[in-house]
Amino acid sequence: MHTASGVWTVNDSTETFSYSDGVEAENSLEAVISKATDRSDHSSELERRITDWVSEYHLSPVHANILRYLNLQNNDTVLELGCGCGALTRYLGELNLSVDAVEGSSKRARLAKLRCQGLDNVHIVSRNFFDLELPINHYDVILFIGVMEYAGRFSPNGEPAGQAVKKLLQKITASLTSKGAIIIAIENRLGRKYFCGSGEDHYGIAFEGIHDYPHYSGIKTWSRGEWSAILQQTNLHHAFHYPFPDYKLPSLILNDLYLESNPNAWTHLTGLSYRDYHNLIPPKNDLRFWEHAHNARRLGSFANSFLIVASSNSNNLLNIAPYDFVHFSNISRRSQFRTQTRKHHAAAVVEKLSLQDCGATSVPSLIQDVGIEEWRGGITLSNIWIKHLHSNPRHESLQELATEYFSYLKSMFEKLENVSTCLDMVPMNIMVNASGDWNSFDHEWHYSSSILGPEFVLFRGLFYFIELAQQSLAKIYENTPHWTIEHVLSSCFSYIGLDLDSRIKDFATCEDGIQNSILTDRKGACTQDSLRLLIAHSRNPTQLFWANQKQDFSEARSQTKFISTVNWRQTITFEVPISVHFPIALRFDPGTDAGLFSIETMETVGISSKRSIAIQQLFFKKARDRKLVNFHNIQLSSRYLGLSFYSLNKDPNISWLLPSKRVPEDIEYFRIQITMKWLGVQRKNRGSNLNIIKKLKRSTLKSSVRLALKPFISYVNRL
Repeated sequence: MHTASGVWTVNDSTETFSYSDGVEAENSLEAVISKATDRSDHSSELERRITDWVSEYHLSPVHANILRYLNLQNNDTVLELGCGCGALTRYLGELNLSVDAVEGSSKRARLAKLRCQGLDNVHIVSRNFFDLELPINHYDVILFIGVMEYAGRFSPNGEPAGQAVKKLLQKITASLTSKGAIIIAIENRLGRKYFCGSGEDHYGIAFEGIHDYPHYSGIKTWSRGEWSAILQQTNLHHAFHYPFPDYKLPSLILNDLYLESNPNAWTHLTGLSYRDYHNLIPPKNDLRFWEHAHNARRLGSFANSFLIVASSNSNNLLNIAPYDFVHFSNISRRSQFRTQTRKHHAAAVVEKLSLQDCGATSVPSLIQDVGIEEWRGGITLSNIWIKHLHSNPRHESLQELATEYFSYLKSMFEKLENVSTCLDMVPMNIMVNASGDWNSFDHEWHYSSSILGPEFVLFRGLFYFIELAQQSLAKIYENTPHWTIEHVLSSCFSYIGLDLDSRIKDFATCEDGIQNSILTDRKGACTQDSLRLLIAHSRNPTQLFWANQKQDFSEARSQTKFISTVNWRQTITFEVPISVHFPIALRFDPGTDAGLFSIETMETVGISSKRSIAIQQLFFKKARDRKLVNFHNIQLSSRYLGLSFYSLNKDPNISWLLPSKRVPEDIEYFRIQITMKWLGVQRKNRGSNLNIIKKLKRSTLKSSVRLALKPFISYVNRL
């Protein structure tokens, strides 16, 4: 049997190859891809159809960042083994490479073919890759992206996983050209997140890889040392690269050579959180760990994933992966503003490139400038601030840092002729070198507005630093639990001798204008809401969904707001577009975990430029109003400590209908305000949580309600 391109012959085999994300998930993918008019790698149409982890993995353009890190331009032929549903295959095809893609599952191979429709340079075969007879000296690149862990399961001879990997590597090496390289992306069984209790990606069990797979069923990953041993036994030269948070959806990739040569390379991980795809642990920012691991020359050993480049010729390793690092901008940006920032190995400059050629990349008053900048070595000012505040955990310390920062900003505004480049002179974009000199970098945005001055940049810099260093700052303000971010900013401005109170509304409005110009959909986020958050308390996301009778609730029709986890009343405001017609169904998710909360009121008002009209008002203390809503995974609690409800799991929600009434034509949107408290169930408050539960146990609730309490009590007892 020959492929459409006549490249290789497949042995006759009747063996079945069963790998799937699930019939329902793959049928849904097929429906989405087949209906799409744009199936390209950067298709915003497909991106909008992401609803869960499976669709995100197959439809998000972030997945292909693992290949964007590589220099594939000087290659001609590519073999992709285990192409799945064709997300990476599509990217390779758009590079005009001659691509042969192999997928064992016939259903997934058909999806890959559908995704790559119109690309005549892409050929897809459905067959177990162990059965292939590959041509000699043919491929410049052979890819195993998320594949090698399955070698033990799909090896026809049932060899141990490590042996199956070596056999596969030995088989394909002869197919490489003289400039050829093998690319492997795979999880690290000793990755940091797995030591923290994250579910092993394939088994969903905490510590499964750490314990070397006691539930082994043919799927296995390896540590850095184990991979080095395997590759040495196959006589392949190799180099390690580290995708963060992982290879599936990387936003940063670091070269091992860069880690060895740069003592400050750990700072690239600032603000990055790893993700547990089984939701056993919450996302976590672990910068202090990465700093110490890097100082011990072990950062790469604990990366959650590896990107390995292997070749018979050592010269090929740097040719195909020539960068010290590559950063990818957040996918929340509008497509025309998405970038990658990279530095060639040992180069003195850094390049910022647009990921898409979308024509104009500017909006009124805001211009994006991509290009080449001088490489600035050192540690970012934000990291220096975090370390300083760890050693000096006082509000006065932040005030002193802000004063020095403002002096720098004033000097730059006085020095520069074109101050429009000063917009992003935030602490995260100022590098402090070994001599203590400050150098701003990453001047991506040029902003022309009368509001742009050192005071506005000070506001932005402090605001985004507080967002970045929230966990560190929470400890500083434990003795002033009522302080919001706005309180802290205002205090820092006053210490410097500046008045923020009279300008903060204008600053917040201007910042929202900038962010709304750059980002696709902020889902209701606004600076003023963030300023009201309590700095000493953790945050809880709440979400409002809306739909009419012919629609299901979806992320596309939702807004997310954060509230502080504290026993204080807070009001959250959502805005629903008028394009949704009556009868309107609403759903409110008060949290993303089991926890204790109360809701006082839910009010809906129709808003126009001339007036506001009350649509609905619900008081949750009134039983008749509570009957108008449906509670899901929520139970009515006792009145101890003023709490009204508790959620039983990670998906509590309340749904209801707005009254079917005619809305005047001039109404522009609906404003929904929810007044509530959220206490949650936090580990550090375990004692007080247990006391609450004891009171609930002793209460005179009816037996049916006592029975309903058991899952929640069991949850708290496990903390």
